[in-house]
Amino acid sequence: MHVEAGLRDIEAFTAYQKGIKLFEEAHGEIEMLPGLRAANDYFDQVVERVPQFAAFYSFRSDFYVHLMNDAVFVGPGGHFEVGDVSTAYERALENYEAAVRFSQSPSDRLKAELDLAFVEGNWRGLDTRANRTLAIDDCEDGNWLTTVVNPLGLAEQYIPFAQRVLACDPLRSLSWFNLARANLWAGNSEEAVRVAKEGMQNARGGWLEWIFVRALIENGNFEEARTVIDTQVRDSEWADAGRVLLAAKRGNAQAAEAALAALDFDPETTIFGPLFYAWTGRRDDANRLAARFDTHPWGPWALWQTTHWCACGHPFDLEAAPNFARAIEKSELPWPPESGRTYPLKDW
Repeated sequence: MHVEAGLRDIEAFTAYQKGIKLFEEAHGEIEMLPGLRAANDYFDQVVERVPQFAAFYSFRSDFYVHLMNDAVFVGPGGHFEVGDVSTAYERALENYEAAVRFSQSPSDRLKAELDLAFVEGNWRGLDTRANRTLAIDDCEDGNWLTTVVNPLGLAEQYIPFAQRVLACDPLRSLSWFNLARANLWAGNSEEAVRVAKEGMQNARGGWLEWIFVRALIENGNFEEARTVIDTQVRDSEWADAGRVLLAAKRGNAQAAEAALAALDFDPETTIFGPLFYAWTGRRDDANRLAARFDTHPWGPWALWQTTHWCACGHPFDLEAAPNFARAIEKSELPWPPESGRTYPLKDW
C-alpha cells in the first residue's frame, strides 16, 4: 500500500501501518467487520496525534459503511450493535468530509470528493467525477472508484488507472483484484484470467481467488474453474458462489438448484442472495430481496453494490426497488449497466 508523504509522527505512522494491514486483510482474509473495527482502533490513534492527515479517513470510514451494508443484507439481529448502526451513516460522512477537507493535493481531493458524493447520495454528475479522477496519475484509487466506474461503463478507461495503482504496490492483492474485475467488466475475459492468475502468484487473497474463478467461468474454462474452486478457494462461501455461477453459466438449471440447495449459509442474509437468484433466473426471488433491501435507508447504495458484484446487467427489476429507482432517475445516469455477458437461465 502506498503511504503518503507527510506523516512524520513515528507513533502515528506505526498505528497507520498496522491499521492499513488490518484493513487489507478485512477484504478477503479475515472476517470483515471485526477486522475493520480493529483497523479503526489504530486509525483512531492516528487522528488523536495527527488529525490533519487525510490519507486514513477514507479507510476509517469503511467500517461504518460495512455496518450499514450488514444492516441491509442481514437485517435485525445481524453481526452489529444497534448503537453502532444508528450513528454509522453520520460517522461515514464525517470521515469522507474530513478526507476532503484535509486533502493535500488535487488528486487526493478528487478521489475524496467522489467517495463523499457516492456515499451521501449525490449521484448526479458521478460519471464526470469519475472521469476526472481517472485522468490523474496516482498510487491510490480511493474507496468507491471501482464501484462507480464499472457499472457506469467506464471499465476500459479505468484499466490504465488500475495498472498504475498496481505498479505502485504489486504485493497488494486488492489491486490485482480490481484490475482483473475491470477487465471482466470491459469484456476482456482472457486478460482477466491472465491478470488474476498472475495476481494469485504474487499476492494471493480471498477476493482475488473469487475473481480468478469468475474470470475462468466467464472465459468458458469450466473444468479449470471447478478445479480451482475445489482446491484453491479457501473461503467456503466464495467456493459455493463459484459452484452456483458455474452451473448458471452452463445453463444447467438442475445443477444450479442443487448448488443452491447445498449452501451451508442463508444467501438471503448476504449480498449473495440477489446475485444467486439473478444468475439462476429466479426473478421473483431476486425482486423480493431487492424490495426488502430497498426499504432500508442505506438500501439504494447497497443495491448499487449488488449490481456491481453481480455484473449481470440488472439483477432485479427497478420496479421492485422504488427508492433505488428514484435515486437512479434523479442522477440521470445510464442504467442498467451493460455487462457484456449472458446468463442462460436469466431472461431479463
